[in-house]
Amino acid sequence: MQEAMRFLHTADVHLVALADPDGRRRLAVLREICRAAAGQDALVIAGDLFHSPAAAQDAGLRAALKEVLAECSPKPVLVIPGNHDRPGGRGPHPLDGRFDLGGHVRQLGQEPYEESSVEGVGFYGIPFQAGLSGGDLLRGLPARVRGGVVILHGTAADRDGLAMYASDPEGAEEEGDSVFMDADLEAVGAAYFAFGHIHKPETWTLKGGSAAAYPGSPDAVTVKEEDPRCVLEVELEPGAAPAVRRLPLSRACRSRRLSVLVAPGAEAEALAEAEGLIKAQPPDVRPAVYLRGLGSGRLIEEGKRGLEALFAGRDPRPVVKVRADALGDSELAAPGLLKDFVDDMRSAARAPGADGELAAKTALLGWLALRGDEDRIDEILEQIGGGHEAR
Repeated sequence: MQEAMRFLHTADVHLVALADPDGRRRLAVLREICRAAAGQDALVIAGDLFHSPAAAQDAGLRAALKEVLAECSPKPVLVIPGNHDRPGGRGPHPLDGRFDLGGHVRQLGQEPYEESSVEGVGFYGIPFQAGLSGGDLLRGLPARVRGGVVILHGTAADRDGLAMYASDPEGAEEEGDSVFMDADLEAVGAAYFAFGHIHKPETWTLKGGSAAAYPGSPDAVTVKEEDPRCVLEVELEPGAAPAVRRLPLSRACRSRRLSVLVAPGAEAEALAEAEGLIKAQPPDVRPAVYLRGLGSGRLIEEGKRGLEALFAGRDPRPVVKVRADALGDSELAAPGLLKDFVDDMRSAARAPGADGELAAKTALLGWLALRGDEDRIDEILEQIGGGHEAR
């Protein structure tokens, strides 16, 4: 490499069939990335181009994908298979060369790695594989990888706060064995490590001046993806540390988690609040509404289905999740369900020597605990602690 070269880095596109409510939007986001890549030297897709092997079998999706990828031709597109492209990390995958995605698309699916070159820079794609640690995968790379780019899909285990994003408790995915430690990355000596798998954008510097990054999913796939979506622009220049910049994506959506308190006898009010919250969100936000608390299971489920039907045409389509204790009609008719809670708190507030304000805050904490409103719980606990320190 005689002068600076630039490429775009994305991952976890999770394309689904065009008939899926998210199908056309995710393809439109990828088109935006490809158009931007036309002004760069290359585009890197670090795994999970498809949400599943089944999605890749959709001929209509593949034809549309080829047309979208053509937006950056003749600039090369380098793509590796991730754990969604090949669940379990074994066997065939949709990036094994069976499907024609365009002559400029380099499907780096050979194990243990496959090498390519762009503007004199070596790119080394490591497909998602089972049975090998991240260290094993990296130690198989040749010495000439130094100064090049490694494309990989897995979990950077030394990144505090990122490991929790490696799997989604709302919809489990196969994590496999591709866990990478910073020390193993540093031993390789590549200039840049283009990660995929974790959907949260993150960039970090390694010893020796190398850089590593997750671009995050370009369009929100799960409810946890609340950061603004982006694609990474990476600049490599001889004798300088890699420069990594986040470029915003105008067509993408991000998630926003919202909680609504459900209480017996007030289920309709809670559902109306949920409807209002969804309507209030901007078009680039996928609202994920959690119905928390307790109430009639029948009314809550009917309301959930009603909200889903009401917003079936919204893009992005909202997510409605029930996290309330669902009680039967006979339980709700029994005396004392919530009355006991309120009476106990009032009794505590009237006790000799009681701190009325503290009792009121304790009551509020009880309700917020039911609601799952952790931010406000922390705020009140800080206020309580501060009050005692002042005395």
